[in-house]
Amino acid sequence: MQIAIVLGILIASIVLFITEWIAIDLVALGIMISLALTGILTPEEAIAGFSNPALITVAAMFVLSAGLLRTGAVGFIGKRIMQIAGRDEKKLLLLILVTVTIISAFVNNTPVMMVFLPIILGIAYQSEISPSKLLIPTSYATIIGGTCTLIGTSTNILVGFLIKKYGYPELGMFEFSRLGIIFAGAGILYIFFIGYRLLPERASVTGYISGDHIKEYLTEIEIIYGSSLAGKKLSEAIIKQYPDIKILQLIRGEEIIWSPLPEVVLKEGDVLLVRGSVTDIISLYNKDDVELLPDLTLRGVKLREQDSTLAELVITPNSSLIGRTTRGVGFRNRYGVTVVAVQRHGIHIREKISQIRLRLGDTLLILGDVDSIVKLRDSEDFILL
Repeated sequence: MQIAIVLGILIASIVLFITEWIAIDLVALGIMISLALTGILTPEEAIAGFSNPALITVAAMFVLSAGLLRTGAVGFIGKRIMQIAGRDEKKLLLLILVTVTIISAFVNNTPVMMVFLPIILGIAYQSEISPSKLLIPTSYATIIGGTCTLIGTSTNILVGFLIKKYGYPELGMFEFSRLGIIFAGAGILYIFFIGYRLLPERASVTGYISGDHIKEYLTEIEIIYGSSLAGKKLSEAIIKQYPDIKILQLIRGEEIIWSPLPEVVLKEGDVLLVRGSVTDIISLYNKDDVELLPDLTLRGVKLREQDSTLAELVITPNSSLIGRTTRGVGFRNRYGVTVVAVQRHGIHIREKISQIRLRLGDTLLILGDVDSIVKLRDSEDFILL
């Protein structure tokens, strides 16, 4: 019976981890509670992990990483890399690989990557380099650097604790260093000379994408009351004027109209689910006849190039926004910006934006003034691209 219970909990956990229907940390706590409630573990055994020295050490690594970020030490490193390498891609790559590898040997590799992510994005933007050319090598550098010391990765810390627990000689700080340095050196050389050439050049930032690789977003617009578009066919009112914008569906009250959309006569209050590039969305938004949803507090406000802009946010693993809806977060009141569209793993979410529950890795297209967007760089809930 116990085997069946454990198997059931394991399968449910895997499903929840993959689908992310529930926040990952809540799933982990749920596993512990489920094992205790079913009698598989005693209450003492269930919470014993919180007193594990390995867990405390890993937590301390995250504290150390946060300290490096808040004191500006990591920012200083990023500036020095830019000063030394300039716009030379190969020199930038080599400096980043060596720097990140050394740091991740003494700081847990996961927080190192999280700390360096916004810095690498900034360097890529300033140097006009595709972020993918630097981010993927940085990720691998944190992994290979973590193999060089006992505290480099959570796995090393856990193994060191278990070896001591079962009576074997305790591992030293640099026990793995001899082999680790060899592996790290080989990894850096491979990434620098071979791996770098295999990486795709993917544009990321909203306003700087051109050609055939324009990123499209899914958002909603409302035909406001008094709009001159009311009474006109959709083909005449929008499709002909904005041929690159795709109308996916029309919502009228409780009714959802899918097709044939071009012949539908628009009415006041109609909501259109549209897909298009940033430029197309701005052009459509600047009409007096429509309003972006879900945040209607911007009604009557026009986008002006000098004081308004669009940007992208990526939800981080430790974000307090995970599991909350965009409306519940209150982006406009809290941050001074409006969520215009949401992408999840490169897929457009076909549901009302205001009702979308945010998940790890979601990309939000936001609209706001430059000052409000710049302030978002200090938030720990997301990364400003």
